Amino acid sequence: MFQKLVPLNLDAHRNLRFNAKQSYSFASKLMVSPVVAAEAGHIAREYVLVFARKAESLPLALLGVDKDKNAYVAENGSWQSRYIPAHVRRYPFMLADSAENPSEPGNRSFTVMIDAEAPHFVESGAEPLFDEKGSPAAVLQRVQEALSNLQRDQLRTLKLVAQLDSAGVLEEQALRVQPKQGEPFALKGMRVINPKRFAELAAETLYELHRSGALSLAHAHFMSLSNLTDSLLMPGDASDTLPGFDMDGTISFGGLN
Repeated sequence: MFQKLVPLNLDAHRNLRFNAKQSYSFASKLMVSPVVAAEAGHIAREYVLVFARKAESLPLALLGVDKDKNAYVAENGSWQSRYIPAHVRRYPFMLADSAENPSEPGNRSFTVMIDAEAPHFVESGAEPLFDEKGSPAAVLQRVQEALSNLQRDQLRTLKLVAQLDSAGVLEEQALRVQPKQGEPFALKGMRVINPKRFAELAAETLYELHRSGALSLAHAHFMSLSNLTDSLLMPGDASDTLPGFDMDGTISFGGLN
């Protein structure tokens, strides 16, 4: 999604302006989106929420099963759902870890990065990123606040995933897809919560998961699995009269054999 990340710099970008009214074509090849716990409930209504195979990774919203095709971005660049993941909405901005802040040992400092190739940046019209004094203008202040909040949510979410991992309920499974036409295939590299293991958790463990918020994340994951049969993920064909899931195909999780 990000093509050319560069640090936002006053000298280089003093005259840069931001136009938020752009299509979502930049995400048309995005097949997954990182998710934070704060948005998990919204994600569960629209997407399938899974966990990455790699430890210490954020949960993922599945956006497509066809290679390099985001099922939620229409040909005209519009987004086809009520909720758009925060990872997508923060584009074309990102926070990069600069290093430890020497004035506050133990704290990290971050640099705002931008995608220099994004169509959102123009040199006339729209909102300026910097004011006449070189300070962040209102739009950039809002971006910085949103990125900081997202960064905090990401750190919290990583702790919740680690807690579920420690509880031993996450297991790797393949997503098996049987299109209406064509050969079946499987997507690997993701984990789901094993319902049997989850049901057998000790009361003390469940209490700790509840207290931290990891239990809510688990419930959002379970709820999202209904979107395997009620979402835009299933590959369709040009003859489909309505966008969405083609009931003549199937999509489900299975073992890795």
